[in-house]
Amino acid sequence: MTGHKKMAIIADVHGNSWALEAVLEDIQKRNIVDILNLGDIFYGPLNPAKTYELISKTKMTSISGNVDRYMMEVTLDKIQKPTIPLSNPTMSFVIQSFDDEGLRWIRKLPKTLTIDDSFFLCHGNLIADDFPLIEKITPNAVLLKTDDELTKETRKVNQPIILCGHTHTPRFVNLSNGKKIINPGSVGFPAYTHDFPFEHKMESCSPHAKYCVIETDNDLLSVQQISLKYDWDSAINQAKKNDRADWAEWLKSGKA
Repeated sequence: MTGHKKMAIIADVHGNSWALEAVLEDIQKRNIVDILNLGDIFYGPLNPAKTYELISKTKMTSISGNVDRYMMEVTLDKIQKPTIPLSNPTMSFVIQSFDDEGLRWIRKLPKTLTIDDSFFLCHGNLIADDFPLIEKITPNAVLLKTDDELTKETRKVNQPIILCGHTHTPRFVNLSNGKKIINPGSVGFPAYTHDFPFEHKMESCSPHAKYCVIETDNDLLSVQQISLKYDWDSAINQAKKNDRADWAEWLKSGKA
């Protein structure tokens, strides 16, 4: 790494415009102009249209997450909306919130990205956007991968800092080979349950909006994980309005 850089890293907004507004305001107060967005931007029973408005008018570099990809698969690889009801009402709600311009914007998002000689961006792991990088999901528990596992998995990445999301859990891993892996946590969705590839849950244990600030100065790295209070009552009420009591509870407690 060369020179001085200061940037904000966000991930997993999931259509929570109230949380995103709070995060963007905090970033502005810190006089940070470089923002990296690690995907899973819009899906959720919240406010995807407002989220797109905020994202599109803010200068940032974005990649796609797995649910951004799912949105594109639902639209049949075309810029058109489904003509029949979807089996997932939340996905239907999100898709119907977008016009063609918004869908085109999502479709253009890259899956991974490198930023000069310093950063490698991915949503999940280096290959699959729906599998985590730092953790491994087993039939019995979500476990942290060992240093050996992560060193082997990231051996083909030339950049010293790897940024990932997907698990909604803030983490900073310092590998024995000198590489760093950073997950900023989730801006808008602090906990969830899932059945793929096995039943599991991810919890940040608080309702706050989460992101991180990274500062580099040649070979020096500082990482600040940030949690912000925001108007989560509005997000909770919107989730209930869209018949997602599960999301409402996760948003309220940060636990699943």
